[in-house]
Amino acid sequence: MGAHSPPPATVWRSSGSTAWCTTSAPPRKCSNQVAAHLGGSATRFDPRCPPDLIHTMVHTTPDPDFQGVVARLLRVQPEDLAFAPLTGGVSSDIWRVDYAGRTVCAKRALPRLRVKALWEAPVRRNAEEVRWLTIARTCIGEQAGHVIAHDPDAGVALLEWYPPEQWRNWKEALLAGNVDARVAAALGEALGSLNTLAARTPAMATEFANHELFDALRVDPFFRHIAHRYARMPDVVEHLVTARETLVHGDFSPKNVLVDRDGAIRILDAETATFGAAAFDPGYLTAHLLLKHARVWEGAQVSDHALASQQALAAAVLNFWQHFRDRLGRIPEKTMPADGRVIDIILAMVLARIDGKSPVDYLTSAQQDRLRDQASALLASPIAVTVEQFLERWLDNRI
Repeated sequence: MGAHSPPPATVWRSSGSTAWCTTSAPPRKCSNQVAAHLGGSATRFDPRCPPDLIHTMVHTTPDPDFQGVVARLLRVQPEDLAFAPLTGGVSSDIWRVDYAGRTVCAKRALPRLRVKALWEAPVRRNAEEVRWLTIARTCIGEQAGHVIAHDPDAGVALLEWYPPEQWRNWKEALLAGNVDARVAAALGEALGSLNTLAARTPAMATEFANHELFDALRVDPFFRHIAHRYARMPDVVEHLVTARETLVHGDFSPKNVLVDRDGAIRILDAETATFGAAAFDPGYLTAHLLLKHARVWEGAQVSDHALASQQALAAAVLNFWQHFRDRLGRIPEKTMPADGRVIDIILAMVLARIDGKSPVDYLTSAQQDRLRDQASALLASPIAVTVEQFLERWLDNRI
């Protein structure tokens, strides 16, 4: 994440906050929606306003209430704080906050996510993220992001700041062709450890009964939204809605992992944490790695570096699974992710990130078409193989 400087455009103000509107929509039609996005508590969204407005707006200062909450949590005065907006997410307002020679990250969940399709979700998910990070830190230590302070009523969390000169977003690293096998191994071990902890802690099933949040942020926008288009997608939806097997992060993907030069990791952004399907987290991460692997394919003219990066990423996928399996240990059979379920999640997620409410932006039309045809065919006609066998065939273009 990093500070973002908005381009010149129309300026809007609401409740002391400022936004740059970079859409071409007539300003007189957008004032209500701008005000609502900036925190106007009694303002409704203007249905005439095009959906890309919210998607392209950037705040330059948070509203006074937000500033006041952050100041109270840090036990300083609001005027002692310096805020800088951070980009990279669609579900929350995220700010770098500097004060007294220190830096923290302040985060507040949005009621409407910044995507073109209408996507709303309960803002109490901020508290669930804090709960997941707190428990995860008891299991995997510093590999989980650190919570400094939290106000559940205001929906504001203060998190440890990871300097960008030391920590890099793993998604950005992968898209740049920088693949570190140690990161995949660390993630496999971390997820296996968390699943093992959940198997030994029955109370988690009640503590993380956040099925409404998981449905609103994962099941509906990714899977139910496209269930009518693909055979067996309704079966995936049914499993995700009903399974109660293990602690689920819910957004276990490269964009929510920070890495340093030594291969250390920090796992963040657990807003969709729930107690649900054991296949979800490993399948979700694997699907995102396969999508990035597909950026280089046989029909493209690519550099030797790109091909080497693709091969390294293929190895990293298998490395993740080896370490995940090794770390699971002897846990109850019902909490083990079944291979068929994981493969279903992988295929459904590939389709969701092409045709769902939040599609990836790094694939060409030809790559999307190829992945869509391949994933939909395999989802419709499952093959009885292990996850590792499936991945080897997929990565070698043998299925």
